[in-house]
Amino acid sequence: MLISCPKCNAVYQVPENQIPADGKKFKCAECGEIWFVRPQAKPKENVVPFTPVVSKTPEQQAKVQINPQIISTEAAKNDDLEKMFNRLSKDTKGLFSGKESTDTRFERAKRKFFMFFSPFIINCSILLVIFVCTIYIGYANRFELVSAIPQLENFYNKLGVNSLYKGKNLVFQNVSARNIERNGKAYVEISGNVYNDGDMTSIVLPIKVTLKHLDGSIEAEAVKNLTLDRLEPNFRALFRVLLPDSSLDEKKVILSFDENAQPQSKEKAKKFSDKE
Repeated sequence: MLISCPKCNAVYQVPENQIPADGKKFKCAECGEIWFVRPQAKPKENVVPFTPVVSKTPEQQAKVQINPQIISTEAAKNDDLEKMFNRLSKDTKGLFSGKESTDTRFERAKRKFFMFFSPFIINCSILLVIFVCTIYIGYANRFELVSAIPQLENFYNKLGVNSLYKGKNLVFQNVSARNIERNGKAYVEISGNVYNDGDMTSIVLPIKVTLKHLDGSIEAEAVKNLTLDRLEPNFRALFRVLLPDSSLDEKKVILSFDENAQPQSKEKAKKFSDKE
């Protein structure tokens, strides 16, 4: 028996023995429509009386003739019904057993998943890209940001990220060296300025003073911490270093920043300034 969905016109092949006399509800596998189906009334068959012919002679048997056109028409109808049944059997599979195929359930669940989560996934991806870009820009431009907004230095320090240049754009100016005597002892006094000629704040590294002979051997060496831990652009800091038991005779003075030394904090710089 063929039934069709009243909503989407999907056609299903249903065995007649599965439809009781008082009817049965069916659910469309395509659109989910539920409708009530009653069994079809069986058409009355036109019974053609057949009188068997019993013949014993070939002449009598020849009188019984079969129409080949009727046989071919019935065979074609049977073939069409069989093809239709085979085609619809795939669509009606699991319809009457109350179970859907695994592929159908998976495809339906996959469509519902993407319909529900696609906007959420897209929004999360956009937010993630914005977050990563913000982190990268904040890290790559940390020196400029701290120079423009000094309050951000504490934020970067909590993250363990250096946000100030160390010794960058710092130069020595007005350097002088002389022999002096103090309390009966000979000293070499080196003094001058450390100047920031850049456009960003820089951490002041300790000054390394080396007194060398002309042959390259070292006579004396000292590391000096300044009273400031950093220098703003276009600012300068004074320094003075004393090398005991030394003389400038036939010697040269070399000044450099000790990059391996740890810059002193603001508190240590203040204590050092008070002692000076």
